[in-house]
Amino acid sequence: MATDNNLTPAPAPQPESEGGVIDFGKIFRNYLRHWWWFAISLVVCLGLAFVYLKKKSPLYLVKSLIMLNQEEVGGVGAAGSLTSIMNLMGQSSSDYANPENEIMKMESQTNLTDVVNALQLQYNYWSTTGILKKKVWLYKENPVAVNIPAQILDTISVLTKFHIEKEPGEKDFRISVEQKGKKLYDETTPRFPYTAKTPYGSFTLTLTKDYNPQQPLNLYATATGTASSVDDLRKRLSVSYLSKKADAIQIDVEDVNIERGEDVVNAIMRLYNGRREADRKEHNQASLDFINNRLMDLYAEIDEQDSKVEHYKKENRIVDAEAEATYIFTRMSSIDEQYVQLKTRVENYMLFRDMLSNPGTRDNQIPFTASELSMSEAFAKSMISYNDLLNQRMNLEATAKAGSRQLDVLNRQIDATRENILKSLGREIQNTNVLLGKLQKEINERDARMAGMPAMEHKLLSFERDRVVKNQIYAYLLQKREETQIALSQHEPVGKIIDAAYPELAPVAPNKRLILGVAFVLGLMIPAISLQMRAGSNESSKQAKA
Repeated sequence: MATDNNLTPAPAPQPESEGGVIDFGKIFRNYLRHWWWFAISLVVCLGLAFVYLKKKSPLYLVKSLIMLNQEEVGGVGAAGSLTSIMNLMGQSSSDYANPENEIMKMESQTNLTDVVNALQLQYNYWSTTGILKKKVWLYKENPVAVNIPAQILDTISVLTKFHIEKEPGEKDFRISVEQKGKKLYDETTPRFPYTAKTPYGSFTLTLTKDYNPQQPLNLYATATGTASSVDDLRKRLSVSYLSKKADAIQIDVEDVNIERGEDVVNAIMRLYNGRREADRKEHNQASLDFINNRLMDLYAEIDEQDSKVEHYKKENRIVDAEAEATYIFTRMSSIDEQYVQLKTRVENYMLFRDMLSNPGTRDNQIPFTASELSMSEAFAKSMISYNDLLNQRMNLEATAKAGSRQLDVLNRQIDATRENILKSLGREIQNTNVLLGKLQKEINERDARMAGMPAMEHKLLSFERDRVVKNQIYAYLLQKREETQIALSQHEPVGKIIDAAYPELAPVAPNKRLILGVAFVLGLMIPAISLQMRAGSNESSKQAKA
């Protein structure tokens, strides 16, 4: 008895021959005896696959291609230090579009919401003509339209399904309404519009111009909220750039209706380009307003300077001011040139400081280097950091909600960096003024050495020097105003459409070969597994009786 208690349980019986080898011949003969099992299983599985393929609507892939950065905008370029200073008003490389940033804008909640609202993707319509017939998806030509107030569309999260039926010659329409799988209405009505009041709001059904009373009506419609529709669109949407070495972006959308898929892709590109164009025009308009205000101030200053020169000429009876001033400029041109350069630099610094302090242009990027302003490397890092923070805020504004804490933190960082740059500009202005004071001292020493020169020549020199500086800045601002006006008149989109929306020839789903292949394999596996389980059960019964 003790020996029996120590015996281990016998292994489960398997179809085997002598020596524990599986007897495949026995298994195959068992399958042949029950061939009709396999026949029935194949007929059932393949039949179900056939019904599925007959009922399932094909899903098509619609593609398009858009190219960024085709041509920089902003008018004719200019050279020199003044151009570098004025480029900060949005006329240069700030028009460059980073593909990854633009993809985020195309896929942003704001852009997709606009697409859903523009195409009314909250509504879906289809009809059926038979049990084994595919759904006929209707788009733009549906005989009945569902309408929901805009405030309900923005808040509702429940799908509402409608079924409208009518046979030719009949007077009444039969309407059923479902929400959350629960039927709310199943009644008849002789006229439209029809209003269905539900726990989530009122829905109005109206007949469209595509309704034909001579044809039978068997229409289904669904309505859902904007947020749900945007989420559904995001699942069917793919936006990616083809290569890191190129600025081409491909937009793909899957849809059961080719025309609707094409409209979705085209709307994404159209609304994206419209928003980018509006942003660009807003920035250019702010720059133009700043230039116009500065031109008015400079014009008044130049006019005042000209009046002083004219009054001085009359008072001192000067006929040819240029001839009299030439001698002074040629004798001490080096000092005067340095003085003009430093004076221009101070004016540029002050112009730059005014731009950063002006609400209309303070958030524009700085598209020039510190070396062009003879600034330090530390100042260059501050400008680069400032531009990076502006780029981060632009990307964050495309996706973040209003009042976002992250956006507030970023705004404070931008303000702090701007204040540091303004402080640095203040120090540079002070240092440049010190240099101007030294040059002025040298000019005074020169004037002392030129004691024999009439006093009117000294005064005229001062007038001419100031007028040259202001005229240089005024001429450049006139040029930049023309360039900005040209930029405002241009309508070249940031994203140039290379390929408008087009569908692939073959649907991407359902995959007929795959489905039929799986059905065929299942049709063989189900009876095979069943027979093996049955054979194992019989062997276990025999072992138990033995």
